[in-house]
Amino acid sequence: MTDRALSGCRVIILEDDYYQAQDCRQILERVGAKVIAISAVLPDLAELFADGRIDAALLDINLGHGLSLDFARMLRAQGVPFAFLTGYDAQVLPDDLAGSPCLSKPADETRVIAVLTRLAAGGDWPSGHRIGARVWRSRQATDLSLSRPPASAVRGAR
Repeated sequence: MTDRALSGCRVIILEDDYYQAQDCRQILERVGAKVIAISAVLPDLAELFADGRIDAALLDINLGHGLSLDFARMLRAQGVPFAFLTGYDAQVLPDDLAGSPCLSKPADETRVIAVLTRLAAGGDWPSGHRIGARVWRSRQATDLSLSRPPASAVRGAR
C-alpha cells in the first residue's frame, strides 16, 4: 500500500503479543504513521505526552497481566482517540467503553488503517459499532517492553 493516509500521525500501540505489535507497527508505518511507543504493559501517559501529542492509540484489551480499560479511559479524558484490537467479543467492554471501535485479531491491514485514519481525523464512531467477526503521537518509536520476543512466544498461540 502506497497511500500515506496517516502521514505524521503519532500513534501508540498497547499489545502483549510481540508479533502482533510488530505487524501493527509495520502496517501503520507503511501509511506514514509515526509509532511513538509500543508496550506490553500500561505505560505512563504523562511521560508519553511529555514527548509530544498523541493522535491515536491501538489497544489490546488483555495485556496478559492486566487490562487496558483504565488506560483507555485516561486516553479518552485527554481527548486521544483509540480503538481496541482484541480477540474478545465486544460484550466484554464495560458500558462506558462499549461504543469504542473494536477490531478483531489478527489485525486486518485495511481495517486498522481505515479505523485509525477516521479516529485521527476526528471522525465520530457509531455507538456499539463492531469491526470484524469478533471484537477484539517525533522521535524513533520506543519499545517500552517489547525489545525482543519472549522465549516462550509462539506465533498464533493463545
